[in-house]
Amino acid sequence: MSCRDLMIENPITVTENQKVSEVLKLFNKHEIRSVPVVNDDGELVGMYSLFNLINSILPVSANLGDDITHKHDMGISLAGLGDASMMPNRLKKELDIPVNEFMNKKPAFVSTNTEFRECVNLLSKFGSPLPVVEDGSKKLVGIITSQEAVIELTDMMENLD
Repeated sequence: MSCRDLMIENPITVTENQKVSEVLKLFNKHEIRSVPVVNDDGELVGMYSLFNLINSILPVSANLGDDITHKHDMGISLAGLGDASMMPNRLKKELDIPVNEFMNKKPAFVSTNTEFRECVNLLSKFGSPLPVVEDGSKKLVGIITSQEAVIELTDMMENLD
């Protein structure tokens, strides 16, 4: 089984010049925490996540670091992370900035022919979602989320002898 068989086609995406405010509204509307960033040709150029935003507005002493995007299903409490009264001001400054300023510019991704076991391996290492690109290009064609992996593993379990 390959990623093509598991992926969600036509995922929600943003362009590299979209403002943080627009993306935050998409996160809220669609109840998502990260989104592939594509250029005008539909090629994957990055990933932008809630954690990118949080890292940009946290006080420097409380910044959680680049690896925060690799944590799974974290509940984050902003209480006790320095002067919380400054966060609205920091957020206001970030809202008009394009996502390409803060996005992960080297996201992990898989191609449509990547085998399922490799998808699961990368999901465990980099988190969900995992962008899927056409073989031989960076054209985004879908995403694999941890839920697709759960569905496939459940199917495997039900077909065991």
